[in-house]
Amino acid sequence: MRPNHPHNYAKGIFGLCVFLQASFAAAGLATPVRVTITSHSLSFVVPILAQQKGLYRDEGLEVELIRARSQVTVVALKSGEIDYTASIGTAFRAALSGFPFKVVSVSATAPVQQLVAEPSLSKITDLRGKVLGIEQPGGSAWYLPKKVLKHFGLDAEKEIRVLSVGNAGDRYASLLSGKVQAAFIPPPFSVQAEARGFRILLNLHEIVQQPFVGLAASLNKIQQNRAQVDAMLRAQNRAVLFIQKRPAETVEFISSYYKLERGIALRSYELIKDYFSSDGRMSRKDWETYLVEESSLTGSGKHIALGNVVEEALAVK
Repeated sequence: MRPNHPHNYAKGIFGLCVFLQASFAAAGLATPVRVTITSHSLSFVVPILAQQKGLYRDEGLEVELIRARSQVTVVALKSGEIDYTASIGTAFRAALSGFPFKVVSVSATAPVQQLVAEPSLSKITDLRGKVLGIEQPGGSAWYLPKKVLKHFGLDAEKEIRVLSVGNAGDRYASLLSGKVQAAFIPPPFSVQAEARGFRILLNLHEIVQQPFVGLAASLNKIQQNRAQVDAMLRAQNRAVLFIQKRPAETVEFISSYYKLERGIALRSYELIKDYFSSDGRMSRKDWETYLVEESSLTGSGKHIALGNVVEEALAVK
């Protein structure tokens, strides 16, 4: 018996995916889809809003958002236990290390954080000699603060004292207790600190452009079920447009979902609204810069073409 050619096998799998999706639709059922996120914070408001407002369901998809650490996401994405991840930095770094993943869209074009400092500090150069709270030493969690401080003429290795204090909630608590004098934290923590008299010295998107939240998938998923990938992108792009075009409803959503007072929700919205890409893309220049930076952090030591880790037709403009 003549063995099946690999291309015929791939076509068969693709046909099965299309058939199953069509069967779900014909039965009036949404196709189940599993997506990992790092947290349920405002950083991931795009997939959360798309889920809660029924935008995925409008595309015939029943999306489950699963909170998972980076290592778990990589293993699950490779094995097919999950369909996508919104934590595209995780997928991008894994792809640089040889995992068969690609980023297919960008919704947040910078880490959704603000540099918050104690009331006595009015500008970023006032951080000289002060203690900056960070998530953890090494890797991208430390590289980005160093890059920002360098932009303002500060040598983070020599002029700033750095303390690893953990996640966003821990950094916020350390700021309030005086353990650190400044920290990069996301809303609503940054807004709650501001309400207590702390200063927001910088909204990160003002000087940083790099992919943070979006959609990434395995090569198998992209090749075998492009229709579903496109449906996911449409839903997420609609979520971004909702955030940008319907501010009052978005503030109400933030207040309700995150259980925040309306004033805190409104200020949080004002801080995050300019972070998002309405078409799921980022400029080639910013992608190339990010590729160089992440390649140096992973220590791969070899040139990797952008098209090997990013679906350029979808995510690059």
